[in-house]
Amino acid sequence: MTQHIVTSSIRASVAAVPKVSIVVPIFKTEKYLDRCLTSILHQSFSDFEVLCIDDKSPDESWKIVEDFARRDARVRLIRHEQNLGLGGARNTGIRAAKAPYVMGVDSDDYIHPKMVEDLYACAVKTGADVVECGYAEVDEQGAELSIYAPRRDPMEIRDTSNIFSITRFAFWNKLYRRGLFWDENVWFPNKLYYEDLATVPRILARSSLIAYVGDVRYHYVQRSGSITNLINEKSILDYIKILDILLQDLNETGKIELQRQHFRETIKINFDFIKRKIVQSDDLYKMNLLRYASFMEKAYLDFGESDNSILVGIEQRIAALPECDQAPGEAIARVQTSSPERHADIAIISMYGPEETITRLKIGAFKRHLAGRMSFAAFEGPDTKADCILLNHLDSLEGREGEVLAFKKKNLAVPIIALISDFYPRVPIQMRKFYKIVNVFVVPTVEMRDVMACFTQTDVVVMADPIDFCFDRSFVKKHVAKKPLDVMWFGFRESFEKSMREYSPLLEHYHSIRRIRYHIITNTADFSGPSDAILHEYRAESFSKMLPMFDVCVLSHTPNDFQISTYIKSENKAVLAINRGVPVVASKTPSYSRLLGSLNLSNYLYTTRDELEAALFELECPVRRNEYLSQSQKAVLQEFSPQSVAEEWSKLVARYRPPNR
Repeated sequence: MTQHIVTSSIRASVAAVPKVSIVVPIFKTEKYLDRCLTSILHQSFSDFEVLCIDDKSPDESWKIVEDFARRDARVRLIRHEQNLGLGGARNTGIRAAKAPYVMGVDSDDYIHPKMVEDLYACAVKTGADVVECGYAEVDEQGAELSIYAPRRDPMEIRDTSNIFSITRFAFWNKLYRRGLFWDENVWFPNKLYYEDLATVPRILARSSLIAYVGDVRYHYVQRSGSITNLINEKSILDYIKILDILLQDLNETGKIELQRQHFRETIKINFDFIKRKIVQSDDLYKMNLLRYASFMEKAYLDFGESDNSILVGIEQRIAALPECDQAPGEAIARVQTSSPERHADIAIISMYGPEETITRLKIGAFKRHLAGRMSFAAFEGPDTKADCILLNHLDSLEGREGEVLAFKKKNLAVPIIALISDFYPRVPIQMRKFYKIVNVFVVPTVEMRDVMACFTQTDVVVMADPIDFCFDRSFVKKHVAKKPLDVMWFGFRESFEKSMREYSPLLEHYHSIRRIRYHIITNTADFSGPSDAILHEYRAESFSKMLPMFDVCVLSHTPNDFQISTYIKSENKAVLAINRGVPVVASKTPSYSRLLGSLNLSNYLYTTRDELEAALFELECPVRRNEYLSQSQKAVLQEFSPQSVAEEWSKLVARYRPPNR
């Protein structure tokens, strides 16, 4: 952190060890800062320090703090050299704090004259790790809007206590024992909205006692431009990241089963909150955001059905609103087709060279099956002659939209098809940005289609994702009795750290007792996976040849912030493994459930370690592994063969291409 911080030269003397450290993060709150600091310095209790953290604020808030510091030795100014967000600013203040107790005051809020005295006295009297007081929501003029001030006895916190409901998630109406942060290594996430939700429950999980001051001692100012009232794609995505942090902590501390139901209730409560905020917002895309939030909630609730009673009520309230699935503008006419047998010239827009583009567009493996029907060349600008333009993801349009629009002006009937294999956070923004350019999006799963439909009225077509697995025949492998089995998991390093970590301990245990050899295939640079597992560097050109050496493939995908949610990922890795003669045990995502369910292999889906263990136990028998392949390989090859994928592509291009080129 030190490389990002500059401490003010104005440092008046202050007590060596004050009793309380008050952290005040500052960013664009110049208008409110004088009132905030005045309320702090006029406390009935005086033995405290005030740590003002200027988080690279573009205004002159720091000058206000320096003026206070000249007049009061308890005030310290710390300036960030780069913006770290509210969470990062709080971390800086807590790390710099001298006192055994810390508390926070947001710089647009203000506090009661007895807040510090009452919270500190309660902490000393009860020995509580955390003390909470009541607060009032007020408008910018100070008028009360609502009050939260429960009167409760001190509460002992056990492993089974609901850490998500014994207090509000706000950081600022509480006093904390500073060691909860330092000793337990619990810190706020940087640059995420709702950082309190990510941190306060983790602090409570490490506390023994919480006490309450049942009087209003904090004034929480409601501003229209505040983070709490800001709703967009980032705020929804940040909720997913926050939930990831909490879920990871529950797993690492071994409390997931004790807190699972409490955690699910918290997910529902917080998504209800964000849906209400969407409805109250002025966003033209509120219907899209509402569907998006509902989709992500459903994805996170163990891939199950969520309670949508709140959503139904909200949709009734806004039923009269016009649909706003795309920005206002001229609609793009859909071009219908003639015969799919006519030859089509396809121009490709990509950030890569011709050969790599073909591979990345996932049509290289079945290109020969399109011979005589399609030819491929690079897009050369507005004068390109083509029956169809194919985009390798929307990133390839960045900086080229001018020449593509010029092409469309000359060739109104020529369709532009965008392949979107992964739904990164930037995709919704790009879909809005390029809505005048793209005629159809091609995606690998119905879940991805549904979430993309939240952001566009442009056609979204589901087509099998043929990456890596378009083989004309399956690899014939006869499984025999073997101990230990070679069990492999593969994926991105981030995917392992997010979604596989929960299940890896079981595989590590099996590895240690020689029931399996645990292999991980990934990009091994800076990989922090299990030290005993056998690591293999992932190389696309040799991966399919490496696969047959393994006996079982374990696939694990749970919602995470790596690609918004692997909930919408395709089944391509499972198809590839089966094609290469390796039975698959997969987490119960929609795509894996559809694939294995259609093959009558649903008993090899899992959501818990016990289910994973049962599936592995079953596949230790070579007869079961051979039955698995005889039951699956032929059907998989038929559905995902190069010929069938090529046919789907021919139909797609024929549907949208000009009729008389």
